[in-house]
Amino acid sequence: SSVVELTDKNFEALVGEGLESPWFVKFYAPWCGHCKALAPAWERLAARLGGTAKVAHVDATTSPWVADQYDVDGYPTLKLIAEGKVFTYSGKRDLDALTAWAKTGWRDAAPEPLPKDKPFHERMLKVAFAFLLTYGLPFAVVATVGFIGWMIWSSQPTEEEQARRKAFEAKMAEYERRMAEKQAAQKAQKAAEGAGSEDSGAGLGKPAATEGGAEKEEEDAASEPADPKGAEEKKAD
Repeated sequence: SSVVELTDKNFEALVGEGLESPWFVKFYAPWCGHCKALAPAWERLAARLGGTAKVAHVDATTSPWVADQYDVDGYPTLKLIAEGKVFTYSGKRDLDALTAWAKTGWRDAAPEPLPKDKPFHERMLKVAFAFLLTYGLPFAVVATVGFIGWMIWSSQPTEEEQARRKAFEAKMAEYERRMAEKQAAQKAQKAAEGAGSEDSGAGLGKPAATEGGAEKEEEDAASEPADPKGAEEKKAD
């Protein structure tokens, strides 16, 4: 007997609830090193079990639906479906241990419900997650790229906006030029007023000094005799 290849399309039809025969299924990924190491023993296991249990494998990368339904979160994952229940193998991965467990050992393992027997909310969450994973991410990527493109396109100004901007910039330049001329005129006026004040102050100071000198000359004249001869006669008397 050889290993049966299962996919999303034929898994339910072939395996079902495992009522006719137990199915020992390996979920793997082509890039998984442990999966590659287990492959030879898995092939021999199919030949050794014969009709006791059917041996199969599922490429989880190409059949993600069934892998998600059976809660596969690592590779390889080994599950046996029998008598309407699911049993997960966690023992050694050598041929003898796998053979013993596939024949009767699975009966001592804790049973898990089939995907269809799980609570309704769990199944709906899985369906929603699978839908988002399949369609949500591509849609999100397309929407993000479209939004970025729209933002770039809408940020470019129109010809009318460019004309308005140029007119505004011209008005601002004219306003700045007038303000600069006004400030320069004010500075020139202040400088002229300051120079005029200094000239008027110098003119007023000179006549004042002349008037003071005249008064002093009058006092000196009054203290000296008008006639030097009379003064001598007066002194002789």
